[in-house]
Amino acid sequence: MQKSIFQHLVDSVNKDYEDTYAYVGKNFDFIRELIDKIALHIQCTPGKDIYIVDEKGSKIAPSNFIQDAIIVDNECFFSFKLVISASNTGFNINSCGKSFFDKNLVPPSGIAIYISIKQEDDIFIVIAPSIKEEKLFTEIFKIYSDNPSWTELLESLTQVIINFSKKDLKYRISQLFEESSQQVKPFGFYVTPDIKIVNT
Repeated sequence: MQKSIFQHLVDSVNKDYEDTYAYVGKNFDFIRELIDKIALHIQCTPGKDIYIVDEKGSKIAPSNFIQDAIIVDNECFFSFKLVISASNTGFNINSCGKSFFDKNLVPPSGIAIYISIKQEDDIFIVIAPSIKEEKLFTEIFKIYSDNPSWTELLESLTQVIINFSKKDLKYRISQLFEESSQQVKPFGFYVTPDIKIVNT
């Protein structure tokens, strides 16, 4: 018996649901795997020392419902802010005063890294900060599903973290004279520049 037009519509919608669930599920699974790989590489604890924050700055552990902390851009990149926290308490600004804080002179509690990912067929494209010749910029990395190699991406992020760890009080004071400073924000973390999407 031939299918009705309505049944074709039902089948098409159901197939579209399945494909869409699978697509977003793979992207979210990849984000969780990426966080686990970074945590293992730098020897910290996912959900405690490394986690995603939403637009309001609320902490979301990778094992929890991360979907609402992800921003999908016009090129369908799944973008998020990954926080690596080195202090549970934060710096007591009462010890230095509001003006010292407002000038971005207080030490950060860690680093917030902007990362964007997108699945294209069997490849995950990752856009993340990178350091070359002491300069910070964004770089595109490709992780192949059938033969994933994380080394280049993990080593690049390690260099970003090492570079951040050099930004001590002396550095922050020197940056007072730099209008284009990309250092400590009132958010409480050293924040890498937002991702600038490059055509892939």
